[in-house]
Amino acid sequence: MMEQLLEILTLTNNTNKIVDKTFGNHPLEPCQSVSSSGVYQINCDDCSPTSEVYCDADSFDGGWLVVQQRLDGSLNFTRSWTEYRNGFGTPGNSTEFWLGLEALHQITTSGEYELSIELKDERYNEYGYARYTDFKVAGEREKYRMSHLGEHSGTLPDMLSSHKGRRFSTFDQDNDDWGEVNCSVRYYSGGGWWYRSCAQSALNGQYTENKVGNGISWAAWTDAATYSRMMIRLENASNGALGYEILEHRFDNLQLCLVELVKKLTHVLETSEIKLDTLLDGIFAISNASNQILQQQAKLPRNVINSCLNAIDSGLYQLKLSTKSFPVSVYCDMESFLGGWLVIQQRTDGSVNFIRNWREYQTGFGTVGESSEFWLGLDTLHLVTSSAAYELVVELIDETGKYGFARYKDFKIAGEAEKYRMSALGEYSGTIGDGLRPHQNSKFSTFDQDNDLREGSCSLDYHSGAAWWYNNCGGSSLNGPYEKNAQGNAIFWIHLGKTSTFSRMMIRRK
Repeated sequence: MMEQLLEILTLTNNTNKIVDKTFGNHPLEPCQSVSSSGVYQINCDDCSPTSEVYCDADSFDGGWLVVQQRLDGSLNFTRSWTEYRNGFGTPGNSTEFWLGLEALHQITTSGEYELSIELKDERYNEYGYARYTDFKVAGEREKYRMSHLGEHSGTLPDMLSSHKGRRFSTFDQDNDDWGEVNCSVRYYSGGGWWYRSCAQSALNGQYTENKVGNGISWAAWTDAATYSRMMIRLENASNGALGYEILEHRFDNLQLCLVELVKKLTHVLETSEIKLDTLLDGIFAISNASNQILQQQAKLPRNVINSCLNAIDSGLYQLKLSTKSFPVSVYCDMESFLGGWLVIQQRTDGSVNFIRNWREYQTGFGTVGESSEFWLGLDTLHLVTSSAAYELVVELIDETGKYGFARYKDFKIAGEAEKYRMSALGEYSGTIGDGLRPHQNSKFSTFDQDNDLREGSCSLDYHSGAAWWYNNCGGSSLNGPYEKNAQGNAIFWIHLGKTSTFSRMMIRRK
């Protein structure tokens, strides 16, 4: 009898550990379980004087702890080492603040964290974001070095990876790699950052609204952002697919433990008149925990897909090609040509400038959406088309309102080592002529990286700096300036007599 009771008690302890792991709050991270955005208390003695944090429960599936926010220049970010260590400003939805390096160190070393950076530039009415799968800050002994920074994704180019491994610097403590020059003082008005050689990014520079200069800087995108926000999140705490998989896995474990516990308890009760009220309470606790998991599962968005063929309706989805890959925001069209299409390029009204450099075409730009203008990014295009067989459709509307399309049975883009060469282009069908065939097997070119076969630059000499898979400058170029009556230098398709005012490129897995 005693041996059987010990087995049951051991099993009960194991289930309690699962329950704690599923529902217990992280001691330094209140944002993982909040249901609404707001200010929350943090339990961190070593983070003093920091005691409050702002949690964002809405952006990117929620669960984010905001560590830096710039909105209007109302707070001076030219601060000393001590101030950057302890933090300054008041955390809130509409306030400017810096959480503090010590708090950032304590929190990011207590678990596995991801990082999100959001920027706006009101001069061009543009928004972008960058996300990193891993982010960690070392302690003061190492000058709060950015010890970890993982894989990049998002609409902003990667301007942070060059700062990985760099120590934090302020105007009164120079820890950068630029010799006797203090990057903080020389270029960024005393703003603290993980400087390397004074370039790439610096989000704590002077707030220089509507001015050109080294302010809130993200080098390949802006040097004077009017809004910036940095947020961190426990990588297993989001309400997305990963969180769903974790809850589902723990639910299965709880159910197995419950079955085993009931079996053993039933056997004991059949051979003994002892009333085991405590163990029965344990069973009820496990059942309640299972119900809680089911309730959480019901609330989780299941919009993570590995192909737009899995989408239900047209809209935004998180594309995750494998369990190890980072999700990418995409728009799926479930209505055109029987649905299942992933939109990779869209031009609708000229609201987004498509004359961009090589780095921006690599990572993508614009805001993915039903009617917005955007370019998904060459890196994503390569990863998607090399993961399976894909077809392509191009849709155009010219300035007279005439609609047409071109469809290709195969489409594949090579990687960066091959300059994103159009390595496969299948049989054509459609109504606007085969304007893409001259570009088959051609490398991608931008105004700052000429990979075409013609002497000179097709992008600069014939297409106003537009990026495309140029061969000998003809055929098509859908990333040109948004103009009417442009005679070939705008959104161009050789078989159309007029400039296009709408273009859309979509791919679908076969």
